[in-house]
Amino acid sequence: LKTYHEVIQEVRNEVHNLEPRIKGSLTPSTAWCLLFKCFTLKLTENQLTDMLDNETNPYVRAMAMLYLRFTCPPKEMWDWFEPYLVDDHEFTVYHNGKKLF
Repeated sequence: LKTYHEVIQEVRNEVHNLEPRIKGSLTPSTAWCLLFKCFTLKLTENQLTDMLDNETNPYVRAMAMLYLRFTCPPKEMWDWFEPYLVDDHEFTVYHNGKKLF
């Protein structure tokens, strides 16, 4: 994967949860490998906005929020996150391999 669009397509096709590791191993999950790839691409503000506004896959938006959580200065986070506080998109949440909701 070499471009932003290829990474987003991979998120759409392969990310089914946001667990940092594959259950039962120390291997990083697909989501976290793609998040790392986003770090190496140094996403632009427009690309992040595109991801946050994505309506087709909740994991694309969630990946953007994780990216921002690790890269955004704390004083700027509210400006990014506030428009999405009331978000009715659902995705599966796991903890230690167990589905929570």
